[in-house]
Formats: sequence, C-alpha cells, structure tokens
Amino acid sequence: MNIAYFLLPKSSVAYLYDDCTFRQGLEKMRYHGYTAIPVISRSGKYVGTVSEGDFLWQLLSADQETLTAYSMKDMEKLRVRDILRGNNYPPVRIPVTMEALLQSAMNQNFIPVVDDLGNFTGIVTRKDIIRYFAEQRIRRSRSLCGRSSDPQKYMRPLKSGKMRAAVYSRPFLLALSSCPQRVYFRTGPGGPPPRVATPAT
Repeated sequence: MNIAYFLLPKSSVAYLYDDCTFRQGLEKMRYHGYTAIPVISRSGKYVGTVSEGDFLWQLLSADQETLTAYSMKDMEKLRVRDILRGNNYPPVRIPVTMEALLQSAMNQNFIPVVDDLGNFTGIVTRKDIIRYFAEQRIRRSRSLCGRSSDPQKYMRPLKSGKMRAAVYSRPFLLALSSCPQRVYFRTGPGGPPPRVATPAT
C-alpha cells in the first residue's frame, strides 16, 4: 500500500518555521489546539517537531548565570529551533511500508513525510494508520466467511475514534459468528485438543 493514499498534504497541515519566535510558536499551537507541530526551514526542509513539552521545559528553565526564570521578553529573542529537544518525530519517505508506519505510530501521534531531498511534504496521522489495519482485519474476516469484504458499514465506531470498539464491535463479532463453516479455537502446545464451535443456524 502506497502511503501517498493516506498523506495529509503540507497545504492542509499547520506547521512552524524554525525562525519563528517562541511567542509565535506558542500562539499557533494554542490556536490549533495541537500538542505537537512540525517545524520546517524557510527552504521547506523538515527540521523536527516541537511539542508543548518543549515550550514548557523552556518556560521552567532558569538562566544559568542569574538563576532566574525566563521572562516573556526574553522569549521574544528565542526561536523555535532553539527549543527543539532532539528529533522525537523522525520522518519517513513515501516508499515506507505500512508495518513500519505502525511501529512509528506507537510513539508518535503523526508521522512526518519527506521527499528524497528532505523537503516536508505532509503527515500521516495515527488515526489513518489504525483505520487501515482495522479495515484489513475486517476484510479478512469477511472473506473467510464468504461474504462481502466491504468494511465501511462496520467502521462507524472507528470513525468516532473508538478503535477497540471498531475491532471488537458487535458487527465484527457477528460477522465471525455468521460464518457457515466451523470455527476452530487454537490451543497452546501440550494443551487439550482443539475445541470446535459450530455457529448456530
């Protein structure tokens, strides 16, 4: 699966330039209600991702000489690139696999995407990644039951953000229970023989 299908393009993404002031960055994050936002250079290169934690650490840090907290006036002198603490949101390129995206999504709520030159092109959200794997699971279960593989009618809970409800929802379980063939429950090695459940007709 090409991740370009899931890509939220740069034109639709809120981002900061690395030379924006501390105040500008804080105001933009507050306006959009984000907890993290991509940072790029004026030339379009991906620089990193700044989080609300980066701003908080800077606000709470003290001047090593005076041992006093930074004032907002001091913050006007700071740039967003000055408060980045490592690259906690490593970018990926278009050829990346969905499995690799899933691994990244375990630690990031979005994954920045860059081209071969390192230019920022957009993001893939964790929600879209989870939706993809949930749809794949539902398609496989429906295929085993010999029914339609269209998962859209079973994805309503997922669209509301309830992942567990989507994967283990009543329609999903009903799809399995309506399977005409027998269902085998696997047991561990050395355990009792497999139990066979035949769906009620």
